[in-house]
Amino acid sequence: MGYLLENRSLNSDSIKFKYTGKERDKESLYDYFGARYYDARIGRWGQVDPLQDKEPSKTPYHFTSDNPINKIDPYGLDDIYYKNGEEVDRKVSGFWDFDWLFGDSYYVQSESGNVGYNGSYYFEALSEKTVSQFKGWDRVFPNWESSSTKEGFSYRVYEAIKDAPSDLVGKYLYTWNEGPGGKKLDQKRYLQKYSIYVFNNIAMNYEEAGNTIFGAAINQIGINLDLANIGGHIYSIRANQRLDEFNEIQAYSIGYYNFNNVSNFFQNRSTQKYR
Repeated sequence: MGYLLENRSLNSDSIKFKYTGKERDKESLYDYFGARYYDARIGRWGQVDPLQDKEPSKTPYHFTSDNPINKIDPYGLDDIYYKNGEEVDRKVSGFWDFDWLFGDSYYVQSESGNVGYNGSYYFEALSEKTVSQFKGWDRVFPNWESSSTKEGFSYRVYEAIKDAPSDLVGKYLYTWNEGPGGKKLDQKRYLQKYSIYVFNNIAMNYEEAGNTIFGAAINQIGINLDLANIGGHIYSIRANQRLDEFNEIQAYSIGYYNFNNVSNFFQNRSTQKYR
């Protein structure tokens, strides 16, 4: 897209911003998009996506998940605010804020939220998939980590581990056998698909929340997190033909390091954005 045909009479050099709307570097003939350069002659990026580690299942040179017809990514640094599954506002950061190093931030509106914006309160979402994976979510469950209900985090962790054996071999066999869909360590089936669950001020969809329960459960059973992540990748390859994505691994880690809120892993969560 956007390459100027050679040997045409139009004096296009007088226009700094070309077909893409971005400034063209005269020396390299690349268009500058802020986070990386685009070569319009071949329709490819000259550098990898700065957020490649967040989506390891995709090529590091992809743009809009290889779906430019339905998706755009003009800056890759917006703060996007949601209520009941719909975007309600968007704050675009400037290039010199350096937010493009981290990508977009997503926020879920709730009266209990810890982030104020334009007269409303929000929780920061774990990932884009928190707000986009299950369209039409209409419920936010604040303080899910401390809820005493049967839908609450602690109760679901208890249900996941109550039958776990104490011997080393038995622990790993239990985790391997009870991890896949619908078994004891897969507690998301007791959560509501169109709800957002807030753990230590981090908003998650029900699948991410289920992974958080799993992370806490394997911590209590005594399973090494790195080994559990490898097992998660193996299962995801078998079930989904891909590796676990970054938000899924994040959710495991949140549960693993935050059981009963005793970890300092997210000590500054109330004042510092989680990226």
